[in-house]
Formats: sequence, C-alpha cells, structure tokens
Amino acid sequence: MSAFIYICLLLCFAAGVPIAFSLGAACVAAIASDPSMSMVWIAQRMFAGINSFPYLALPFFILAGNIMAEGGISKRLVRFFSTLMG
Repeated sequence: MSAFIYICLLLCFAAGVPIAFSLGAACVAAIASDPSMSMVWIAQRMFAGINSFPYLALPFFILAGNIMAEGGISKRLVRFFSTLMG
C-alpha cells in the first residue's frame, strides 16, 4: 500500500502538481484502492487530527495580533515599554 502512495506522489510531483494537491491526490488514491476503509472512519480521523488546542490557539493568536495592529494598541504598547526600559 505504501509503495502505491509513493508512486502516486512521485507521479504528481513529476507532473508539476503543487505539493498540497499531490499529498491529497495520493491519499484519495490510497483510500479509493482500499475497500476496508470506510468514509466514516476517515472523517473521524480528520476531525480528531484538527481537534487540538494548539491548532486553535495559533489562528486566534494571529487574529489578536492583527486586531492590536489595526487598533493602534501595539504601537502604544511598544512606545510604553520603550519609555519604561529606556
């Protein structure tokens, strides 16, 4: 099974397909070729993979930084700490 995935992946790379789409195509090909895998199991594994606190914390941390930058809070914080530290 793993040889089939690697071959699909290498064929996609040779065809000039972007890496993300190549990985997706190789996974879809592996799932389609194995009749023992059910779509329910695949959906459960995908949800379990993204159901993690650090994965949720990263986008919200970036969002908070963007909100602070647009609101001008970050400039005031940098100015405050620069006057505090010299």
